[in-house]
Amino acid sequence: MSERIFTFLEQLKTVPHDIHKQLSSFFVAALDRPLYTENGLKTFEYLAIRNLWSKISSIVIKEDDASLYLPCLDRMYTLAHDEDDKDVRYWWVNFWINIGMKLPQLAANRIQQLLIIIIDRKDFTCLSLLPVNISLIKKNIYRYSDRK
Repeated sequence: MSERIFTFLEQLKTVPHDIHKQLSSFFVAALDRPLYTENGLKTFEYLAIRNLWSKISSIVIKEDDASLYLPCLDRMYTLAHDEDDKDVRYWWVNFWINIGMKLPQLAANRIQQLLIIIIDRKDFTCLSLLPVNISLIKKNIYRYSDRK
């Protein structure tokens, strides 16, 4: 089902803002539910998120649309950082790698999270985002260093 939904979205070329809003709401609701069963199997929510999320960054074009996914990304960051969920961290990193190149200001606004993943978790996947727009990042690095 999620593959068919994405195929439809891909064919639209530009996805309406309201659809991004609904997808974001779906992701937040799914992330609030368990992603794994008690015996470690992946739940429906996990599979739906995985199938849709991996392709979301390719249909996001405008910063307004991308910013709708910030609550999802914040929830993913919490799961990746606090609960050390490697799959969710992969989703989070993958989004920022793709969107960060298209919309560097959006990534620069989340520099603290990016630096924690890069420095504290030693996950250098997002390192390529840092030189995208150094003036944006410099402003935000000072904010990060002031908090430590």
